[in-house]
Amino acid sequence: MKPIMIIGIFAVVIIFLFLIGGTIETKQCFTISSHTACWDEFAVDVPNGEFCSRNRCSASPDLQEYNAYIDVINDACLDAKNAGYGDVNLNNRIEDAVNRIINQTLSIPTLCENPGIVLAKKSYD
Repeated sequence: MKPIMIIGIFAVVIIFLFLIGGTIETKQCFTISSHTACWDEFAVDVPNGEFCSRNRCSASPDLQEYNAYIDVINDACLDAKNAGYGDVNLNNRIEDAVNRIINQTLSIPTLCENPGIVLAKKSYD
């Protein structure tokens, strides 16, 4: 094979891999009922705001995931409250999610009536 062909094949392979890499989904999502929140699988820059007191912060995937779970759990708690905590499936999903992020099992009424005790987002600072 001539060197020019090898370079050409190499270039085509690199372009192909680049195009494939651009189409791979880099987000993960979590859902309870109709509530969904997503996070990136890599650190992202977060501008100054509610969860970043500096000019810019780097949000690790773990913190993004934690905060996404908190958003979904808080929203699902509102649904559970509105249903009088009678939806067993919804309650179980909330319990599973809380257990996953804080490794605790709490009663849904206790959790949802006092969400600030457990359901606080973490800063990206």
